[in-house]
Amino acid sequence: MRTLPCLLIKRKKSADASSPCEARKSHYIQITNLLYSSKLVGSGGERQPTDTEVQAAIWEACGDSGALQLLVDLLNMKMLDLKEGSGTEDNDTELLEKALTAETSEDCREASGIAQIHLLSRNKRSSIIYRRGQKQLTRLFLKEAEHALQLALTEEL
Repeated sequence: MRTLPCLLIKRKKSADASSPCEARKSHYIQITNLLYSSKLVGSGGERQPTDTEVQAAIWEACGDSGALQLLVDLLNMKMLDLKEGSGTEDNDTELLEKALTAETSEDCREASGIAQIHLLSRNKRSSIIYRRGQKQLTRLFLKEAEHALQLALTEEL
């Protein structure tokens, strides 16, 4: 299981933690304790908590800014996974543009090997469009979450 990166933004330090990473660990422990103490999860892990139960535990342990920071961290991890798997949005756009150019050019109609390299099957084109869409949505959600986090941190001050 991956660990979430430390906070990159300045926050007020809690009384029981001397660094953002320690504060985060403290929040995770509080969340786990809330889930176990309310008997949502058995000691043997007999049942998985529902999404709503986990969200409630996160909000109770971390507050608005902590929960939003967790969301930002998760979205950053998702964006990194998407980029590691298939490159950036720009790479996907470039691939689609090259394929479109190759399909519309007269050189493509010739049986040359160079022009045929850029031709994409329908499935490949659909895959590129889909993964580019995932990256765009993740980027937009990340932007919104970062904005909401900044507002929550401003309210705390």
